[in-house]
Amino acid sequence: MSSHFCHNNPDKFVKINKPIYGAIRYCRRNGGGHVCFVYGTWKGKMLVLGGNQHDTILIEYPDPTSKGVEYFVPIAYQKFAEKEQEKGLQEVDIKAAQLYFGKAIKINEKDSFDPHEYR
Repeated sequence: MSSHFCHNNPDKFVKINKPIYGAIRYCRRNGGGHVCFVYGTWKGKMLVLGGNQHDTILIEYPDPTSKGVEYFVPIAYQKFAEKEQEKGLQEVDIKAAQLYFGKAIKINEKDSFDPHEYR
């Protein structure tokens, strides 16, 4: 599937102004783009969920200075998304996620997350 599917299917996806849980985050980059799902926040930073990195699920912080970032939801969720944008993203219980998903979840965080802390 192309990372441009949201742009190429306006009858199925709608762009939203602010990220909500489950929204598709699209980021333009040289040679195409990258998509992932918005998961929440941790320590005030947005977390996203990607599934095509080294055969694992990866929760990571996207670079907040990335340019060309857009958020999409299926068109059927547009009204729901409008209400959710007012609430903002919720803080993630990283311990619960780690316990539930186990080794499938890896946090790409350089400065303060120790995955051994939650085992």
